[in-house]
Amino acid sequence: MIPSDRSWPDIDVVGAAVRDPVTVYGGTGSVRELAHEGNRVPDVAALDARRLVVAWRAGAADPVDPTPTDQGAITYARSGDGGRTWTTGTLAADTSTHRYHYAVFLKDGDALLALLGRITIAADRDAAGNVDGFPVTMVARRSTDGGRTWADHPLSVAVPPNSRGVVVAGKPLRHEGVWLVPYWQAAGGTTRAGVLRSADLVTWTPGALADNPPGLSVEEPQVVVAQDDPRTLLMIARTLHGGTAADKDAHYRTHAAYAATATSTDGGLTWSAFAVDPELPNYYVKTFFAKDSLGRYLTVYNTLAGPFTGPRPRSPTSIARSSTTRSDGRAHRGVRDGSSPTAGGSPGARPAAGTSTPRPTSTSRAGSSSSGSTTRSRSSSPASIWPTSSPGSLPAGADGP
Repeated sequence: MIPSDRSWPDIDVVGAAVRDPVTVYGGTGSVRELAHEGNRVPDVAALDARRLVVAWRAGAADPVDPTPTDQGAITYARSGDGGRTWTTGTLAADTSTHRYHYAVFLKDGDALLALLGRITIAADRDAAGNVDGFPVTMVARRSTDGGRTWADHPLSVAVPPNSRGVVVAGKPLRHEGVWLVPYWQAAGGTTRAGVLRSADLVTWTPGALADNPPGLSVEEPQVVVAQDDPRTLLMIARTLHGGTAADKDAHYRTHAAYAATATSTDGGLTWSAFAVDPELPNYYVKTFFAKDSLGRYLTVYNTLAGPFTGPRPRSPTSIARSSTTRSDGRAHRGVRDGSSPTAGGSPGARPAAGTSTPRPTSTSRAGSSSSGSTTRSRSSSPASIWPTSSPGSLPAGADGP
């Protein structure tokens, strides 16, 4: 691998061998991304040491709502040379009736499934004509030739109708012979999280939803097998503080915020109640949580984000790794900007105004033993991922069994 001439914290790294980002798709020429909802929420699958497939949501304009959110077409790219060159295409096109919220890969042997969050536009549009990307129906497409061609894959998902639908934001995991997909939905006047279970990748049934931490809702769960007990699952979810827009703005500017964790010992059929974990910062945005090839927990989080009504503070992304063996998920962390967002106070108390312009979907090649993905606040459109060039070094569960 070619070393970078830049050093921490000017380069995003997970291990010493990670290279600079490689642009997969830039939205140039006649194809332009939306300023407020561009290329977002990427996912990556490594089929082997040289073949990679990346998918992401490309925001779509709406004829009524000038700022549609969380919806668009699903675009993808594939590489046969370890990420040096890419061929792009459309995995799921937006139409006059449907758009898509997410794409999450599931690798099962030689088959690659893309789990897709499909939106029915008429059901999404409110009385004012606005669309926000909900409710979502989970559908799927399947490739058996490394992403060259895709075909619809039938699914039956037994989640009752709700205002959010079935929203997937974490990697599938095969556990004790059953595929698990972490998801969240609306329930009981809030949002809650659990897993979908399937033995055949066609019929999916939900386990119980974990109880939320007091006064908070949860979204976008991730699931891993606990370090110290292969029979225990650990679920990590984003937490959200409610209230009016002004309440949220004030809260996230002045308070530390954390992810919540829950555990299951029966394959996700039941869960302990979520508990806020002060070792896992989470500022209103998606938290990524995985295990690397050495069994270490890996979390990627944003040190400041939120539903701000005024100028948006600086919002760096940080990566932390843990070598602990605790099933509660608590991690010794390294913070990218050198500060500890959980050691008294919040970065929200020292905001620096600034905005980000949309940037291309990109990826980096690496030979290190871990990988991760970043997430940023709504004002920033970049979608960056760090797959490795060795399938054995991807986060556990990222490529199936």
